[in-house]
Amino acid sequence: MSSNVVIPVRFKNGHPLCLYGGELPALGDCIADLILPEESIRDRTLLDKLREEKEVIIQTSGASLLIALRLKNVPQALRTLTFQLEAGKTDPPGDFAFVQLTLKENLILRLRGTKDAELRDVKCSLPMLGQQASSINHAYTLVSTKLEPNRRAHSGNVFDLVYFLDNEVWRPLRTLRDQAEAEFEKRFRMS
Repeated sequence: MSSNVVIPVRFKNGHPLCLYGGELPALGDCIADLILPEESIRDRTLLDKLREEKEVIIQTSGASLLIALRLKNVPQALRTLTFQLEAGKTDPPGDFAFVQLTLKENLILRLRGTKDAELRDVKCSLPMLGQQASSINHAYTLVSTKLEPNRRAHSGNVFDLVYFLDNEVWRPLRTLRDQAEAEFEKRFRMS
């Protein structure tokens, strides 16, 4: 995996130049983020699209989701509070212990212009632990705190660690987020 480099840039008459002088270096094919003050964008229609927000329901109330924990992090004595899935039932596969989470409300993904999407808070329950949570992140923290007592931090990326059922295969929420973002990005397509 390659690492990123930041090139400080200034614009003069709409033309990018290296901040410290000279032209930009020759670049290969790549995708980059250009971070600008809003007032520098003269096309108001484009600016509105860049700032547009939308909320979409990605799972409905009553749906069961699974919180994935690395099996090696769960002490043997606590594994009775988890279960494992048979091989081929998760994507990506791995040695995970799972805890069920039940949604008490619709799970809503907030698409925020060109910023990273985020999950709205949602009431949910953790039947195996007999606890309630106020969000998916809160549920993950509760589960990790209880079942991974030796971890120093009890947070994680729920888009990668919480799974939904899709045609008999459990997939990470990242899948739904990526699909929603791809659909949302269509507003930029030129006709």
